[in-house]
Formats: sequence, structure tokens, C-alpha cells
Amino acid sequence: MFKLTATIGTAMCAGLFLLCFFVPTTFVMLYGASADAGAAFMGRRASVLFLGLAVIFWLARDAEKSALRDAICFGAAVAFGGAALTGFWSYFSGTSGPQMILSAMGEAGLAALFFLSTKRP
Repeated sequence: MFKLTATIGTAMCAGLFLLCFFVPTTFVMLYGASADAGAAFMGRRASVLFLGLAVIFWLARDAEKSALRDAICFGAAVAFGGAALTGFWSYFSGTSGPQMILSAMGEAGLAALFFLSTKRP
């Protein structure tokens, strides 16, 4: 299950890198939020973090069960779970459009997959 989850995470993060780096204001506007120079700046800054996660997931996808793999899974679960929570919050507070719900559901699903990929007792 980890290999599939890591591959999905790689694709998702690589896609987010490309969008946030090359068209950050368009990416922000896809969610119905206002985009300005500050949003573009933050989008480009965040894009390299997505690229870093994509590289980690890709290189770790064949890792055997271990404490290190669990650390990657728990960290990813927290990151994607947090993204999902902020997505739901932004929608319900009125700062983003309904398309945010679909994104937040995808992030929550990926968080669950990473959590389920750990070697819990």
C-alpha cells in the first residue's frame, strides 16, 4: 500500500509544484480566492516545498517497513490532513469557493492513505 500511496503523493506534489511555480495566481483563483502579488510570491515559495515532498515520496516509495518510513508516513499524514482542515475552514469561512471541498477531500484521503501505510502495532 505504501508504494501506491507514495506514488500518488509524488504525482500530487509534483503537480502542485508546477501549478504554484508557473501559474501561482491562476492556481489561487481556481479555488475562488483573490490572487495578488503576495499570493503569487507565497505560491512560488511554497512550490519548492511541494517539489521536495515529491522527491522524498518518489525516492522512498520502495522502502521497507521501518521507523524512517513511518516518520515519512506520519509527517505526510499531518501535512495533508492539515491542508484538508485549512481547505474546509477556508470554504466554510467564505474565503474560497466550493471547488475547495473537492481538493480538501482529496487531501484528507491522501492523509488517510499515508496513515494506513504505517506499521502500527
